[in-house]
Amino acid sequence: MKTVQKATKSQRTPTAEIRGLILDASKRIIEEDGYDAFTIRLLSERAEVSPASIYRHIGDKQAVIDTLIDDSFRTLREKLLRVTTEDPLQRLYDAGIVYREHAKASPGIYALLWRWHAGDASEACLAAMTELVRYGQAAGKIRRDDPHLIAWSIWSAVHGFVQFETRPEHDTPVDDDDAAYSFLLRLLIRGVRSSQAASEGTTTIADTSRS
Repeated sequence: MKTVQKATKSQRTPTAEIRGLILDASKRIIEEDGYDAFTIRLLSERAEVSPASIYRHIGDKQAVIDTLIDDSFRTLREKLLRVTTEDPLQRLYDAGIVYREHAKASPGIYALLWRWHAGDASEACLAAMTELVRYGQAAGKIRRDDPHLIAWSIWSAVHGFVQFETRPEHDTPVDDDDAAYSFLLRLLIRGVRSSQAASEGTTTIADTSRS
């Protein structure tokens, strides 16, 4: 009698779905167990696919991590591009809120973004932030310095805050992280706003983090 072999999940499931299963399981491992626990063997168990399937669809451990990093930067970029508040300074503030929410949603993945060079994905994300600055400059609300440098400076500042906040030990020396982050964003915006915007004195930044 001829033996009929049962098909494995990777044989039965389309490539895109297998890739999704692998990445979803990877995210869960990073968030629940941490990077140090991440292995292809554990990923194989959690995703219920063979190690060979992981290597075939994505690659080795570093390739999986690189993919998670690229995906996170791309998702952040898409979120930033959806910030379309008309007032340029409010738009910059709202983008800062989006950045923090993105990091806090997946703190384990966020911590990985800065362990390796992410290449094009991170550059595209910075470009989206630079466009926020250019929008404000075109409206006369943001100072006429290098928009790329302004964007990078803001990114560096908010990253520093969020990095402290999302660390496992969570040792920010403030009682209210939301209020402290809002203060930081307002401080940064006052620093980059144009003399015209400062002299008008009519700009009110709404705190959208609690809405």
